[in-house]
Parts: sequence; structure tokens; C-alpha cells
Amino acid sequence: MTKLAFTIFALLAINFGYAQSLDSFENCDIKKASEGQFYFIDSDGNKIERLGIWDKAEKIYIDDGDAGAVLHIDFAAVEKENKRFLLDIEGNRYPVAYSLEELNPEVTALHIQHVLNDFPTEILAHTQLEVLNFSYGAWIGNDLQSLPADIKKLQKLKYINLEGCQIERIPPEIGNLTHLITLNLSSNRLTALPAEIGNLTHLTTLNLCFNQLTALPAEIGALKNLPNLKLNANRLTALPAEIGNLTKLTELNLSSNRLAALPTEIGNLINLKELNLGSNRLTALPSEIGALKNLTSLKLESNDLTTLPPEIGKLTNLTLLDLIFNNLTALPPEIESLINLTVLDLSANQLLYYSEEEKKQLRKALPNCEIYFE
Repeated sequence: MTKLAFTIFALLAINFGYAQSLDSFENCDIKKASEGQFYFIDSDGNKIERLGIWDKAEKIYIDDGDAGAVLHIDFAAVEKENKRFLLDIEGNRYPVAYSLEELNPEVTALHIQHVLNDFPTEILAHTQLEVLNFSYGAWIGNDLQSLPADIKKLQKLKYINLEGCQIERIPPEIGNLTHLITLNLSSNRLTALPAEIGNLTHLTTLNLCFNQLTALPAEIGALKNLPNLKLNANRLTALPAEIGNLTKLTELNLSSNRLAALPTEIGNLINLKELNLGSNRLTALPSEIGALKNLTSLKLESNDLTTLPPEIGKLTNLTLLDLIFNNLTALPPEIESLINLTVLDLSANQLLYYSEEEKKQLRKALPNCEIYFE
């Protein structure tokens, strides 16, 4: 158990909207009772009854593949009466094996703690598995290269983490795993996704960052329950119009791609709160961007924007607007409507002739905002 506390693992995926506003073990702590057992408390110090009482309990730290990202915790490793489990934030417990040798018919979570050079096909007989983690950290990595078509046999899987496994291809049979809630394929070598990805309609987290994807299948638009999609650090040159079908998205990361334009359907994503489009090749934004009225963070740094549409002024819930390293020569007057902004970064643009009077007027219109012109 001690080894778990100091090793970074990547077991993603808990559903959203839990009681007590807890969506991961980040937001709670472990306490030791006087009789030596362990229990969980929320940020107010209240005991979280649904998470139980254990002889041993430790958090499992998660590296989701984002360089510099803050680690978070979605599972705990717990033990009671010499029985070991993975515990999710809902209180679901999964009897766990930490090696192939420990697998038995009662185990529903496989959490490998050593490097794999091939996919262990013996696990395919364990159709009871619900949690599968073959990640040894984003930057250490296994060398699986591909998944067998017979992965379809594991139809009870809810959580898959194959981060950093050097996977080059996902078989179409992935579409048979219709109970999946989280799929983490970050830090691999994927150049394409099968159309059958659209069958995974229960997904709440899809992490595809740090791959080599050049396009997305139109079928990705079928993932209508998805609130979190990470596509940063790929080679995408365009987005399918069907991206606009993902109306439950609250977070979308498309940074560090090769996007030259956005489809007008981006305006359908009305529940988005965070949109990261930094480090692309955008020269303009569609007017439909103004429909994203729940946005609090919009990152557009390191693009080729020369203007902003007047509709930017409709994003009145924005607190962060990052426009550093673009080619803006002027700002639309409507930017003064963004009264909730706390950070507006305009540095490294072409605003050299933006007069001191204009700067003063903008600061007056946005008194609670730190504005950076250079």
C-alpha cells in the first residue's frame, strides 16, 4: 500500500454531480479514528458516510498527461479485513488486483504497477473486469502498440486508462464497450480514431491529448453525455461540424493543434465554461462564438488573429481572456461589455498605436480587470 502513495497513477473517471459537491478525492481528506481505522471527510470536516470506514486508506494520484497539470485524485486504495479495493467517490468499491498473478474471478479492477511490453491477453478471460489501468505514468510508459480486437469481450468495463502505452491503433471493437464512463488514451501514438468511438455514449471523460490525430470522425458527435474532452497536443487541422452536437461539454481543450478555423457549430456548445484554443493557426473567430454565454475562461494565445468579432462582447461571464501572441491591431468596442473579466492579456500583439486614452477608457470600463498591453 505504501508504494501507491508515492507513485503517480492514472485511473481516470468519475461521474459528475455527486452529493456534497464532491467530484474527486481531491476535495476530501482521510482521517484516522481513535480506534485506528480510517474514514473520509469533506472540506468542511464532515464525515462522508458513503465512503465507509477502512483499516487502510490512501489516495491514488493521477497524471492525466498534461505537462504541468495539477495532479488530481479520482480513486482511493482501501483495505478492510485483508481485502483490497479501489474506491470511487460515489462509494463504489472494486476488488483489486495489482498484478496479473493476483487475478481471480472476484477481482473487478486490474491496476498494473509494472511496465508491460505486450497486451496481456490472459485478462480477456476475466469478463467481470470493470476497471483497467495499464498506465505507468505519462512519461514512463508501456509498449503495447495496439489493442486486440478481443478487447470487446470485456463488456463490463467502465474505466480504461491506457495513457503512455505507445498505442498506434484502436480497433473498431472498442465500440462494444458501451458501459465505459472514462477512456484515457493520452500520450500515445494515435493518428486516427475508429468511427465506432461514437458508440460510447456513456462517456463522461475522454482524454486524447498528446497523440498524433489529424482528424476526428464525424461519429464523435454521438457522445452527447460528454462534459469533458481533451484533444490538446495533436495535429488537428479542422473540426467536424458534429462537434456541435456535444452540448453537455463544459470543458474543451483544443490547444496545440493546427486549426485554421472553427466550424460555426461551435456556437452550439452553450454549456462550455472553459475553452482552450491556444497555440493553433486561427486567423478569425466565427460570430457564433458569442453564443457561449457560460464561458468563464477563453484562451486564444499564440494564434494569428487579426480581429475579434463584435459578438465577443456577449461573453459576459468571462473572467479570463488570453489573447497574447496574436496579430490584433484593434479591439471591438463590445469588449467593454465583459464586466466580469479579471484578466485580459493583450500583450505581444500589434496594438502599438492603441492610444493612451483608449487604454485608459478600457481600464475604466473594466475596473476589476488586470489588463496587459505589452
